[in-house]
Amino acid sequence: MQPLGNFVVIPEDTSELISLLAKWVRDEVHERFVHPVIHKSQILKEVGGYDTQFLKGKQGYEDDSLLLGYLYYMGTRTNWRPKCYLKSFVYHAGMAQRMSLPDKSIDFELNEKGLIKQYGAYGLKQLSHIHENSSSFKLILDKFMEE
Repeated sequence: MQPLGNFVVIPEDTSELISLLAKWVRDEVHERFVHPVIHKSQILKEVGGYDTQFLKGKQGYEDDSLLLGYLYYMGTRTNWRPKCYLKSFVYHAGMAQRMSLPDKSIDFELNEKGLIKQYGAYGLKQLSHIHENSSSFKLILDKFMEE
């Protein structure tokens, strides 16, 4: 389970999946980001969603764009962090299907460039901080700085 750092095999049977998730329910909040995301609609409206003039591809970096929007909206001075509430789970069946689309790398690259145009190197540094166990945004930042 992503928020706890545990690996589990997701059962194909829906009742088994629900039973598995019920075992992991906890009344705990962890500061971290996981996929998929449940957004608070009021804050999402105030942030304005992700900007399609920057993210022109069909997929890729939408959540990261929103994370930076939240961070800037909530204020970097407050050291805002996304939170994961372990009493609520979402199963995102479309995610696996989306990853099998042909030419998905074109959309990811298009949106990566848009994310950099919108938030720049500072945004990539912030995403490295938010995604604390991932080197992917540091690699993107390094590639960006070499250009």
